[in-house]
Amino acid sequence: MTMAKSRLSHPITCRHCNVRLFHRDLHDTCCTAGNVSFSRVNAPIELQQLFLDDSAEGKHFRDINVIHHDGNLKNIQEANGYYDPLQYPLLFPFETHGWDVNPPNCNGQRVSCRAYYSYMFQIHPNDQSMLLNAGRLLQQYVVDNYVKIESGRLRWIKEYQCDIRAELYQGLQNILHVGETNAENIEKRTIFSSSFIGGRRDMTQRYEDDMAIVINGGLTSWEYLLTNNGTTFNTFKKSVEGRGFLETGHSIRDCLVETTSLRMLYALRRLFVTILIFCEPTDVRGLWDELFTHMVEDYQTTNNVVESNLTNMLLKDLNELLNLHDKKIEDYDLPSLSPNTIDRDAIPRGIGKTFLYRTLMASLRSKGEIVLAAASSGIAATLLPGGRTAHSRFKIPIDIQLSSICGIQKQKYLGNLIRVVAAIIWDEAPMTNKNCLEALDRSLQDICSNNAPFGGKVLIMGGRFLSSSSCCKKKY
Repeated sequence: MTMAKSRLSHPITCRHCNVRLFHRDLHDTCCTAGNVSFSRVNAPIELQQLFLDDSAEGKHFRDINVIHHDGNLKNIQEANGYYDPLQYPLLFPFETHGWDVNPPNCNGQRVSCRAYYSYMFQIHPNDQSMLLNAGRLLQQYVVDNYVKIESGRLRWIKEYQCDIRAELYQGLQNILHVGETNAENIEKRTIFSSSFIGGRRDMTQRYEDDMAIVINGGLTSWEYLLTNNGTTFNTFKKSVEGRGFLETGHSIRDCLVETTSLRMLYALRRLFVTILIFCEPTDVRGLWDELFTHMVEDYQTTNNVVESNLTNMLLKDLNELLNLHDKKIEDYDLPSLSPNTIDRDAIPRGIGKTFLYRTLMASLRSKGEIVLAAASSGIAATLLPGGRTAHSRFKIPIDIQLSSICGIQKQKYLGNLIRVVAAIIWDEAPMTNKNCLEALDRSLQDICSNNAPFGGKVLIMGGRFLSSSSCCKKKY
């Protein structure tokens, strides 16, 4: 089945200024036959009257006109199905119709305008539509359709005033109720239903519902609302928590607990702050107590750091993240921040391996020596100047075996470079397989023609050796 495409005529350009013209433009309308000044075109009388109209109808208009082949204009509503392809030809190049007043779905039922465009804006599997990739044009399309939805609702309210019993709110009784004293404003008006959010009846209904709750609850003052079972809270939120009106944030807790398994501690602290600001969890202190050991796990680097210092360090980091949103620790149910908080930067986060590596590299390179920096992981390699992963630097095979060797050719650039290096730094060495180290040892001995370990090269290996897996003798 083939889809018919619209055939566009060959573009026409002006012979004087080379400007591309529209299909019905004359050849001398763009630059007036080569002149710089443009000819003045008077606006139509109807358009002038529309802009100069002081009535309410003249101030609020949205006319959509379509030009027929004979040149005449036809006014249409935005509810017509061909409005979308005509207004947005880039989004619908094959003239795909938009929402119509009676668009049936696959079951033959009528689809509302809101439901139709909600479906259009969803991300579907294997969706090749250019709609969601249109950038600012998509934003204009979304706003246009929002206006279409609201216009349809307002049009229905205006046409079905009898169904919403508007006669009860019209006439002199309504005028006297709102305190209208100008006789010119006494006329038939459109009354919004209570389901129209933001309308007068909706706001009145919300106010009456709130007052009914207050009266039936026997509430007499703001202090009464803050008091529950003889305890006076400092915020209304804590008061309603004590009354059991707020649900506990089980989903928030599950999200944070799942994040702890990823071992990305800074991201966990940032997520904790994001939830505090935007989600307003009810049991903040409970989340703090449960996640404390996880959020300070990367702080525990030295034995002399006690728990109180860890608490202050964590509060300081959280407070810095909160300050980005004009918040602070005191705004939440968290431990108070000590004024004598130890600066986290003043306490080493490790044993200083990276600092030592960088110092050695800077010292050797300042003397004209060559140092190769590698690491077992990509993140650790980014901390070293010129660092790369060990597999990338030394061409270590991925499928490492007991007798494997590195894929380094002796007479190529990397082989010549290794022969003249002064030292090799390998960070996080305990994380790698021992076969990788043995493969590098055999390769360096071959490249350097030296039977000494690693070809006589100085190999500086670092990492947390105590955190590696323990070795146990097998008992037979």
